Amino acid sequence: MKHQILLSVVMVVQGWSDRAEEIVADAARQVDGLVSDYEIVLVDNASGEDSADRYRAITRAEGLPNVQIYRLLNEVQQEIAAWAGVENSLGDYVLVYDPFHESLEPLADALNAIAQGREIVLLVNTASHSEVAPRRLMRRGYGRLFRMLSGIDLPVQASQFRLMSKRVVSYLLQQPRPAARYRTSPAVAGFATQVIRYHAPRRAGARHSFGRQARHALSLLVSNTTALLRITSGLGLFGAVLNMLYSIYVVVISLTRSNVAAGWTTLSLQQSGMFFLFSLIVFVLTEYAIDHLRNSRTGTAYFLIDEMSSAVLTRRERLNVETQGRIIPADALAAVDTAARG
Repeated sequence: MKHQILLSVVMVVQGWSDRAEEIVADAARQVDGLVSDYEIVLVDNASGEDSADRYRAITRAEGLPNVQIYRLLNEVQQEIAAWAGVENSLGDYVLVYDPFHESLEPLADALNAIAQGREIVLLVNTASHSEVAPRRLMRRGYGRLFRMLSGIDLPVQASQFRLMSKRVVSYLLQQPRPAARYRTSPAVAGFATQVIRYHAPRRAGARHSFGRQARHALSLLVSNTTALLRITSGLGLFGAVLNMLYSIYVVVISLTRSNVAAGWTTLSLQQSGMFFLFSLIVFVLTEYAIDHLRNSRTGTAYFLIDEMSSAVLTRRERLNVETQGRIIPADALAAVDTAARG
């Protein structure tokens, strides 16, 4: 059964612009049988100038229909690039999709959930990532830490493979930092949400360095919870109490012992411990300052340097009616209908 909606499918191109036409054609073929109309929104995350020629080939008259392409000036985080596509989409519903780690097989179930009144549908692939054991353990450990600090289950409640209504997008647009809010919006917003779990093999895609993933993980934690700041405050108070206790200890020792030659060990331990605490405090506060500075220095989280659109858009063809060899635009028909009713 086809759902009578316009569906926008957002994909972030990062390291696979040479395969864009093949992947878009495959996605369009699967989506076309499920909805009455669709658009594929590609967001190129600063892949380079050579990618522009490939995109022009996709959007030419003989290319693929219903494709919108946006090229970003600078490389940004994956979720911010996805939000750029969501914000510029036109569909009644928006699907954010990663062709390398996800599958469109559960899309039919997701659309049925939307038809039943759900505003957000999260699609969670239970297949494991193809990564080395240490990185897998670190990923799981980070997920547990994030859940403990923020109460958000990242693999499920912050799944980036999601289907959203325009009402959710409108809500995000009203936030002061919509790109940051978009990351965990299903967990913090009160919209009717459903989780669909499925199992599909993950394809090999562009690999990201450990340093880049670590920076992204830290940014995600800093921008979504103040728990680290509370811990930092507690560490500062704990260090102050230790200093006070140590001062009392020094006074007591000086009053009760006449030969105070020892103390080098305790003094060294105290100094090293305090320097460790202060270093940790400075580190966390610096990360929060960087996050605040990054978002206050620019008005938007991304900047579009180029925009391309398919020469063939099926929704435009449906907006016209042919009569007596002439094409009458839909807005003209609406004006005639309004005048007749008046």
